[in-house]
Amino acid sequence: MTVDEICSHEVYVVKASQTLAEVAREMQKHHVEVLVVVDSKKDPFRPVGIVTVGDIVRGSLARGTDLNNLKVGDVMSGDLLTVFEQTDPSTAIESMQCRMVRRAPVVNAAGELIGIVSLDDLLLAVTSDADAFAELADR
Repeated sequence: MTVDEICSHEVYVVKASQTLAEVAREMQKHHVEVLVVVDSKKDPFRPVGIVTVGDIVRGSLARGTDLNNLKVGDVMSGDLLTVFEQTDPSTAIESMQCRMVRRAPVVNAAGELIGIVSLDDLLLAVTSDADAFAELADR
């Protein structure tokens, strides 16, 4: 099993130049708590950061201004961990734990965004595999 088989291929993206108000509306519209920030000059998309609901709240409170006066680039997590699509789940979990992140954009060999994976997705897959192995061992 690879990350490509586990990740969500439905990814919502934003640009670093967008306001946090725009991003908050996108999150609400799509019922998500994280958006991948992409390079506005490249197509297909290449991830350059992530912005979460927490980033928006902390950014607004820390700067004492409203969401219309802040850009995604002001608050996004820029030290981005991406996971290659052919990575096995255990390796992806290790990488995410080392970086202390709960979500990571999934990229192909060319660095193009193809999905997003959460730690919960990966742990569920690994647990399912372990359960299947246990069942086989009991036979």
